[in-house]
Amino acid sequence: MTTTILVIDDSEDDQRLYQRAFKDFDDFRLVMASSAEAGFARISDAKPDMILLDYNLPDMDGLSFIKKLSEYSDTPIPVIMLTVEGNAAVAVEAMKNGVDDYIVKDTDGRYLRLLPGVAGHVMAAHAQREQAMQLWREKELLLLRNQAFMQNATEGIHVMDLRGNLVEANDAFCRMLGYTQKEMAQLNVADWDAQWSAAELDVRLKSHLVKNARFETVHRRKDGSLINVEVSTSGMEFEEQYLIFATSHDITARKRDEEKLKLGTQLLDSTSDTVFLFDLDGNFIYLNEAAWKSRGYTRDEMMAMNLRELNTPEFREILAPRIKEVLKKGHGIFESAHRCKDGSIMPVEISSRVIESGGRQLLLAVIRDITERKKTEEALRVAAVTFETHDAIIITDADGNIIQVNRAFSDITGYSAEEVLGQNPRIMSSGRHGRIFYADMWQQLLHAGTWSGEIWDKRKNGEIFPKWMTITAVKNERQETIRYISISSDITARVHAEEALLRESDERFRGTLEQAAVGIAHADLDGTYQQVNQKLCEILGYSPTELIRLNVQEVTFPDDLDKDSVLMQQILTGEIPTFAVEKRYVRKNQTLVWVNLTISLLHKTDGSPKYFIFVVEDITERKATEHELGESRQLLRDMVVQGEALREEERKHIAREIHDELGQVLTSLRIDVGLLRLRFGVQNPALLEKAQEITVLLDRAIQGVRNVASNLRPAALDVGIVSAIEWLSDEFTKHTGVPCVVRLTKKHIDMNETLAVVVFRIVQESLTNVARYAEASSVEITLAQGADVLHVIVCDNGRGFDSTNNNNRKSFGLLGMRERAMALGGTVEIVSAPQQGTVVSVRIPTQLNGDTL
Repeated sequence: MTTTILVIDDSEDDQRLYQRAFKDFDDFRLVMASSAEAGFARISDAKPDMILLDYNLPDMDGLSFIKKLSEYSDTPIPVIMLTVEGNAAVAVEAMKNGVDDYIVKDTDGRYLRLLPGVAGHVMAAHAQREQAMQLWREKELLLLRNQAFMQNATEGIHVMDLRGNLVEANDAFCRMLGYTQKEMAQLNVADWDAQWSAAELDVRLKSHLVKNARFETVHRRKDGSLINVEVSTSGMEFEEQYLIFATSHDITARKRDEEKLKLGTQLLDSTSDTVFLFDLDGNFIYLNEAAWKSRGYTRDEMMAMNLRELNTPEFREILAPRIKEVLKKGHGIFESAHRCKDGSIMPVEISSRVIESGGRQLLLAVIRDITERKKTEEALRVAAVTFETHDAIIITDADGNIIQVNRAFSDITGYSAEEVLGQNPRIMSSGRHGRIFYADMWQQLLHAGTWSGEIWDKRKNGEIFPKWMTITAVKNERQETIRYISISSDITARVHAEEALLRESDERFRGTLEQAAVGIAHADLDGTYQQVNQKLCEILGYSPTELIRLNVQEVTFPDDLDKDSVLMQQILTGEIPTFAVEKRYVRKNQTLVWVNLTISLLHKTDGSPKYFIFVVEDITERKATEHELGESRQLLRDMVVQGEALREEERKHIAREIHDELGQVLTSLRIDVGLLRLRFGVQNPALLEKAQEITVLLDRAIQGVRNVASNLRPAALDVGIVSAIEWLSDEFTKHTGVPCVVRLTKKHIDMNETLAVVVFRIVQESLTNVARYAEASSVEITLAQGADVLHVIVCDNGRGFDSTNNNNRKSFGLLGMRERAMALGGTVEIVSAPQQGTVVSVRIPTQLNGDTL
């Protein structure tokens, strides 16, 4: 907010200095005047917030200006006086006449730097004084109003200090409690408040200092009687004392009325019926709790509605005539339908009555939800129609005696209703079902309350016919059976059609069974053949008559019996639905036949097992082929082993020849060159330089020979597999910079040369793959020798690959590792995942065909 400063100074130079002093302060605006009269003239139009006044003016001095200032402004304006003399007496006189601050104009201009700060300070002090004056005026006004209010108020007004002592009370409060003014002056709030203890009153009094409050309590009169009051309190500071101003209103009569109203409302809200009170225009005046809750509205939502909005359109048309009828008779009962908030429709019965209130007619309606009654009526109508269905219906009492039948029953059985009433339904028994059948029926009916099934009955003319019957027990609220309802339909036509279809199906099944290219059989739960086809007879070499008398176990090779019995038991217990297994059967001529057997279980309608279904495929030729293929593969692996052994022997021989022959020759040459250099090099510098060049070339050749020999067959293999693997680890670390650790379960591992070479080559191939593809930061090689197996693990923390991808398995490196291990009866397992590293696990038996590897 910008502060306007009126500057009254006849010096234009000083005016410019004032402008310069305030130029950096955006919240000040300067208005200039050169004389006192000009300053008075600017007060009305500029409305300054502060005056900067020079003491020496051309038309009057500063003190005269101050004394005359009140004539031009209704509100005091803060003034800062400036003077050159710095007279203390003048300063004191100026301050006495209302000047807010006094500044001496020094010659070096320091006062100009102080001027904005002094102006801000004066404005802040002026604002505080104005605020204090406003509060004082308001307090004075409030005091006058309170005094007038207390004298004329009909409510009990009283003032207390923080300890609850009465400071002042009006006549109405004295009359309310039955005391005189003199008696009241001696009382404390604890003397007339009967609801709270002294400690509780102390807490409440202090809490009311900071906020206004309205509450209900109980006052005790001088004669000891109690009255209910509503008290309003407010706290304030008055003449440096905190006081509580309170007003007590006698609400004893209102409380009695509220209690009566509350009791009536509770009675209305406790009923499940809806209670409406509305005027003749359909506007609600009162609703009980059930009215809005049962319809899904809030009370406010429903009170804002009109009765017509609640009724469905079809009932809305007849609402007005019904209300007119009620007004004419004074009461009435009719049905309607209300629409709930969720859109559902509630059928209702309305009992209404006209009442008079406040000189106008109102309608009081008690409304009952008749949804269940409507459902019952509809169910009865449906039941009446259903009872005359095409199915025969019999209703008996709890003892099974017929008490009602429908027309369809007479049409189907030939009995009239009169002939069977009071009779037991067993008069229609066909005799086809035994005692166990009926015992099972009643057992299920008693436990489940219903039974359904096919049953054969006898018509009145003696004809036996099939029917599908459902019996249901009807119970009362105590769960006691009071009726049985039987609904049955004649299924004679359906049974005949099913028999025809069954015969046709049996013929088709027999044709399919006999033409099948695999053996098919049905067997009892104990494994005895019930039915077999010709193909199974051919596979086993028996005739159908011979095979039907046999059990599955009798034609099974003894070594395969246990496997069959376990799997068949799992099918019977429901653990597995079916299974397929390769096994051997013994033919009639005692030869063995390999078969692929699939067994499943057929169930009855009640879920119990009925019989096994066997599907038998002769796989003897396939097994022979597989055997030959296995032998061929083993022979191939043996050849691979032999080839690898010969290759390793050849490598070993070549490595030794290169190392021993070529290495010795190169070493001899290097010695001879060294002698030439020593003998003739001093006299012939050119010869010395050439000899040195030859020595370098010979060193490179010797190192190349060593590398070739090591690659063909590392010399460390002659020391043992442990030394060879450690040499591989060191070479890997030297060439790749990746740490490679070798872990041994035993310090010395014994194995023959064949196994050592295979392990060495697998580890070598694994490290080569790590160096090429893995991008690993560490590698670990583990060698563990057990009693009959050697376990080698190469593990890296590189980027890995998807080991489930079949394309990875076609890598020649991986194939080579697997083939090397398989040739010795071992396995290679590779476990890897993207960004999870790779683990190559090799297991090779140390015993093969009785020989120690």
